[in-house]
Amino acid sequence: MQPDQFDVFSDEELRLIAALAAGALSNALLIEQLESQNMLPGDAAPFEAVKQTQMIGLSPGMTQLKKEIEIVAASDLNVLISGETGTGKELVAKAIHEASPRAVNPLVYLNCAALPESVAESELFGHVKGAFTGAISNRSGKFEMADNGTLFLDEIGELSLALQAKLLRVLQYGDIQRVGDDRSLRVDVRVLAATNRDLREEVLAGRFRARFVSSPERVPTFGAAAA
Repeated sequence: MQPDQFDVFSDEELRLIAALAAGALSNALLIEQLESQNMLPGDAAPFEAVKQTQMIGLSPGMTQLKKEIEIVAASDLNVLISGETGTGKELVAKAIHEASPRAVNPLVYLNCAALPESVAESELFGHVKGAFTGAISNRSGKFEMADNGTLFLDEIGELSLALQAKLLRVLQYGDIQRVGDDRSLRVDVRVLAATNRDLREEVLAGRFRARFVSSPERVPTFGAAAA
């Protein structure tokens, strides 16, 4: 690199170049960080023997929950798991997946609360090279990774209404579009979503779409489940 290589640029142009480079680096680092969240920690690899998640507790609430998990797992409905923080919503999702016909296929995990808005759509649906600053190659999203399996969206209430609308379309029609691509891709994915919010209040406040899920599944609070 020559010492006077950038002398032809004005200070304003150099600031713009620096901002673009910083944006590209930031997006690339975010994508690299999010790639480590593809699957739930400790999940069995596809087509290996499935290790059943044990739901511990003998309270009426927990007994009822186990029965509902068994019923819901046998179907292919998309499920919303609601409950306070620390009540084991992730365990419920794993139990549903492991007892379902999709158990031999991946259970892919995405924490929506830790998902930056700038890369949220790409993380869900993937992107093609050049779709945005920092998109240096084609990349599959979580829906493609979970094809024929299950996608667990933790803290779904944190997603924007715009992304909720795109998710609803995927659930209705079974196709996705990578960011920057005009082509549609067919996917076969069961969605399990979790939230600690009061969704009735969220719907009334206009922050959550009432038609997003098919079957609500309530997780009992720790006190009720442990009794």
